[in-house]
Amino acid sequence: MLHVLGIRHHGPGCGRSVERALERLQPDCVLIEGPPEADGLLDHILDPGLVPPVALLVYAQDEPGQAGFWPLARWSPEYRAMLWAAHSGREVRFFDLPQAWALHPDNALQRELAPVDAIGLLAQAAGSRDSEAWWEDQVELRRDDTQIFEAVNEAIQAVREAEGGLLPADRYEAARESQMRKQVRLALKQHASVAVVCGAFHGPAVAAHQAFKAGEDAARLKGLKKRKVAAAWVPWANSRLSFASGYGAGMGAPAWYEAIWQAGSGDEVRTDLSERWLTRTARLLREQGLDLSSAHVIEGVRLAEALAAIRGRSRPGLAELREATRTVLLGGDEAPMALVREQLEVGSGLGSVPEGLPVIPLQRDLESRARAALLKFQDLAVDKLLDLRTPKNLLASLLLHQLAVLGIPWGEPQDVSGSGTFKELWTLKWDPGFAVRVVESGSLGNTVLQAATRRLSLRVDQTQTLGELAELLDAAILAQLPTASLLQALDDRAAVSADIVQLMQAIPPLVRQTRYGSVRRSPIGAIVPVLERLFERVVLGLPPACTALDDGAAEALVQSLDRAHEALGILPRPELFEDWLEALWRLAGREEVHPLIRGRAARRLLEADQLGEGLERLARTNLSTALDPLQAAWWLEGVLRGSGLVLLHQDALWSVLDEWLPALPQETFHELLPMLRRAFSGFSKAERREMGQKLRRLGGPGNPAQTLDLDMARGQRVLPALRVLLGGGA
Repeated sequence: MLHVLGIRHHGPGCGRSVERALERLQPDCVLIEGPPEADGLLDHILDPGLVPPVALLVYAQDEPGQAGFWPLARWSPEYRAMLWAAHSGREVRFFDLPQAWALHPDNALQRELAPVDAIGLLAQAAGSRDSEAWWEDQVELRRDDTQIFEAVNEAIQAVREAEGGLLPADRYEAARESQMRKQVRLALKQHASVAVVCGAFHGPAVAAHQAFKAGEDAARLKGLKKRKVAAAWVPWANSRLSFASGYGAGMGAPAWYEAIWQAGSGDEVRTDLSERWLTRTARLLREQGLDLSSAHVIEGVRLAEALAAIRGRSRPGLAELREATRTVLLGGDEAPMALVREQLEVGSGLGSVPEGLPVIPLQRDLESRARAALLKFQDLAVDKLLDLRTPKNLLASLLLHQLAVLGIPWGEPQDVSGSGTFKELWTLKWDPGFAVRVVESGSLGNTVLQAATRRLSLRVDQTQTLGELAELLDAAILAQLPTASLLQALDDRAAVSADIVQLMQAIPPLVRQTRYGSVRRSPIGAIVPVLERLFERVVLGLPPACTALDDGAAEALVQSLDRAHEALGILPRPELFEDWLEALWRLAGREEVHPLIRGRAARRLLEADQLGEGLERLARTNLSTALDPLQAAWWLEGVLRGSGLVLLHQDALWSVLDEWLPALPQETFHELLPMLRRAFSGFSKAERREMGQKLRRLGGPGNPAQTLDLDMARGQRVLPALRVLLGGGA
């Protein structure tokens, strides 16, 4: 006899109903929707180290990036069926399409047509616009689940027949259901009673296995090629069970479903689900500084129950509790709802798998090094400050940098306040999806260090620009990876490169490692000669490279020049910095150099206290009324970029500027105004105010505001009205 239990994946009410149905039916065999390659992993279902949420991972051995996940929460119907079968000593296996077929590219077994939204159509037929709330009412929050699976199967069958029949138009779905029926027929030959736990959509097609010819099902599966695959248990997270993560079978609020599971169903149902949920909400909001009391919770529960009654619901669902939270607890304030959704409705927490399970060596090395560095796998973002003078913190830093080379961004580096070079601030968040990247990287080496070294070598061969090579060198040194081949590639390409922008882009990473490498105990002796040769090429090639440039190319060069200047300023090599300043002098004084670059060179010389009275000479030369005003504006923009404090005491510059601006024709001034406003936009309000006062003081008796021909008698007439408007009385 066949019993089909059509469920919604991860439905807590379905999970409870599946347990009750299996206990009542006592089948000899349980078939579960899932990849048959994972059958061997079912032996570990009772291991106390297997703590949901977890997922079955099946991947192609020759291309681990081709993979599939089957997540399971502790309330998921499939997981409850596995537990029941294991406790009862009954046979249990997966009966979906083998991934050895699905992952083979020649089989073209990918979903091409969107599946019918059967639940949405049923909700619409029942007069509900919210299919989530409708299913929650009818199934997940249902008190009496007697014959629930028969009712679901009948309803879904009616929808499928109305939408085209039980044979899917999509080839992938048709192959899946053919395989399911094939396995059902095989199980019925071996056992007297078989229970099937599958998605409700597939239930009617599986239950009608006798209406389909076995030969036709076999024909749909004939000739499919196989690919070698492997399977493993991996930890999962609530956040990856939600729709927002992109999971097709996800739910809107995993933590809410967990609360439903904890509340029970049927005779075991708790009646205080609403009270408990709003109490948790109030606790979360109080931790954020909101003043909430038990009275708020009581009124919130009353509102939620009233809304449920008006809407004909048996008890409040998440929609009613959200409205109660927004109205009573938050007083209509929408902003904190994002926090409620993230931390309460979706929730956090990462599952775990037993240490004894077979996994790839790279995964074991990663787990071992994480324990040694006191790093925890968690899906909630946390900040961690690492003092690199501490051995364990240095181990943590190296692991995070090596994982970054592998494309596994467990940690996101953040800026650290202060001038110390021995600190790193990371934002840590482990995404369960990284499991695939770990498997992919396993082909590069058995340890994180080996795999990162190999990945770095491959990236060197694929990288073309000097800037990218220098960034790779930066990453390699931070991760303490071998750098000999990378340094050689950087030196070789710099020797033949004529692109001054790329050459300058390579300077900051090299300087950074030369300056701070000792803090990380990194060898830097081989970097210095490369940096020196690169610097020589930049100094010699910079002046000719700055001529005959359009505005866009000049802007790109200025950005690289700024970064190189800042890097060289912290390099403990004063002789190199002196050579750099000489190169800037040559740029600032050459007419054929783009004016933006000339102005920027002058600004950098000013900051280095190298201009003296030369600033006035450069200003009068570049802001001459005999020159093209547009060229003058470009020069001025280059000078003004940066902090305004440096410029406030440069009276010579402001005097020249005060002479140049009034001399511009009105039309020319209007044309240049956007550029001038952009040049001043980087200053703070206080700096702009000081600059205005500076110009007013410089004007003195000759200030244009004082030389205007004003009719003071007419001005006196408006003063009484102004006093009234400003509240001073008549």
